Amino acid sequence: VGPLGTAVALAAFPYAVYGLVERPGSLPGAAVAGALPAGLWPLLVAWPVAVGLLFPDGRPLGPRWRPVVAAGALGLVAFAIAGALSGDWPGPPLDGFESPIALAGTGHVAVLVAAAAGAAGMLVAVVGSAVAVVLRVRRSEGAARAQALWLAWGVALVPAWLVLSNVVQLAGGSLASAADPLALSIAEIAVAAAVGIAILRHRLYDIEQLVSRTVVYALLTVALAAVFALLSIALGVLFGSASRLATAGATLGTALAFAPGRRALQGRIDRRFARARFEAVRRTAAFEQAVRDGLADPEEVVDVLRAALAAPGLAIAYPLAGSDEVVDPRGHPVELPAGAIPFRRRGRVLAWLAGADDDATSPERRAEVMAAAGLTLEMAHLRVELRVRLTEVEEAHARMAQASYAERRRLERDLHDGAQQRLVSLGVQLRLLQGSLPPEARLLGPSLDAAVDEVAKAIRDLRTIAAGIRPPHLDAGLRPALADLARNAPLRVVLEIDGARLPGAVEEAAYYVAAEAITNAVKHAGASEIAVSTVQADGVLRLAIADDGVGGAVRRPRSGLGGVADRVAALGGQLEVTSPRGAGTRVEAVIPCGS
Repeated sequence: VGPLGTAVALAAFPYAVYGLVERPGSLPGAAVAGALPAGLWPLLVAWPVAVGLLFPDGRPLGPRWRPVVAAGALGLVAFAIAGALSGDWPGPPLDGFESPIALAGTGHVAVLVAAAAGAAGMLVAVVGSAVAVVLRVRRSEGAARAQALWLAWGVALVPAWLVLSNVVQLAGGSLASAADPLALSIAEIAVAAAVGIAILRHRLYDIEQLVSRTVVYALLTVALAAVFALLSIALGVLFGSASRLATAGATLGTALAFAPGRRALQGRIDRRFARARFEAVRRTAAFEQAVRDGLADPEEVVDVLRAALAAPGLAIAYPLAGSDEVVDPRGHPVELPAGAIPFRRRGRVLAWLAGADDDATSPERRAEVMAAAGLTLEMAHLRVELRVRLTEVEEAHARMAQASYAERRRLERDLHDGAQQRLVSLGVQLRLLQGSLPPEARLLGPSLDAAVDEVAKAIRDLRTIAAGIRPPHLDAGLRPALADLARNAPLRVVLEIDGARLPGAVEEAAYYVAAEAITNAVKHAGASEIAVSTVQADGVLRLAIADDGVGGAVRRPRSGLGGVADRVAALGGQLEVTSPRGAGTRVEAVIPCGS
């Protein structure tokens, strides 16, 4: 509708010229058409103003804005009436013709009232349109904000055309006739193009960046010109106005002022025209600095990026080196979702981003935010990969511990069911042979007794070896095994043992920890009492052995405590020794038991 009204207003004048000058009387209404440009010129401004008030949904911002729209419509009608009734012809070659609908003189009261009402209504509409565009930009986000910014960029050329039109009219002559149509054409085309891009391709270009860069370099040009002029004057006073040194110094000063000046202006303009992107990059950079200062964990970058990119569904997956597997920030394997965007740094894919291509975020904003988060993502990737590798090592240790436990069980069974039983059978056979000897062979009795004694010693040695492979009574559980250990200790041992059964490797490791702690308390601590307790909860076994000895125990590599600490670590657990001098020793083991 807007461009159509503009076309009618612009076509009226050549229509009248043809009908009144070139071929008089050939076109009906030519005289009336000659008066139309004077009354319909507000159409050139009206439709961009209407777009500013109603775009993009065709409704004002609220009920309070309806009077503004009504004022613009009434102003347009009043201007059309005033122009048509004034008899103010557009200019040559129609100066000699009289308007058939004009009143007597342009100063008629009706014309003056209509012109005043039209000016007031259009002024309200133009100001209201500008305010409405600004409010839409401030209140909108994402795609709606991009559309509003494109509209603002296009509509802003309309008041620029009005100013330029008045200036060239004051200049007069050929300048007015050439510049005014050109400025009008640029403004009209810009508004139409801005509306088209806002509807169809608002993400094709980053309008925020376009606005900020335009304003920055325009202001920077003016500022640098002023700097060059001031330096030229100052250095000219010192070295002479025609001195080459003054010109070179002014040029050097201007060049040195370019980079810091651009950064300062860019920060201020981005804060003004691209606040969302500016704040997103600033917060991301602030988080990276917090990571460097040790105040935040790199894995929290996903929450920062969700806020910065306005993508609450954003998910990050990290690829593992040497494999096609990807994991989440906790190190758990995940499937790479379709449409995931790779983030590369120094040629390597550090992360995959899913849900980051939301329509609310421009590609330029996403690129700047991701560049600001590059180091943090690299640190997070390294930490996640290290966590995964450590988990793999712990799982490998646990498998080795389980295999070692199974092998010891096999050796114990082989010794018990194999060699030990054969020796027992051999001892029984020797006794039977001794009892069946005739009286004249009784002199072999001492030799057979000695042989049976050797067999008994061999059986005892095998039992000792088997006990070293696997503690006695552990088949019945940790509680009976620790109770047997306490009975054989030379001092008082108080037990508070959870009787629930645990995996064999866990019970064995706990038994050796308790045995080592009790042995140390007996040999080195001078203790009078030892307390042993176990608690099973949340999938872990907590074992504590405390004595009232002299303290001062230290866990060293290749020592007894160091050996049991390695045994506990192989199962993914931890061993801590607390032994202040004069306050006893406390050995605590935490072992995952998977129950």
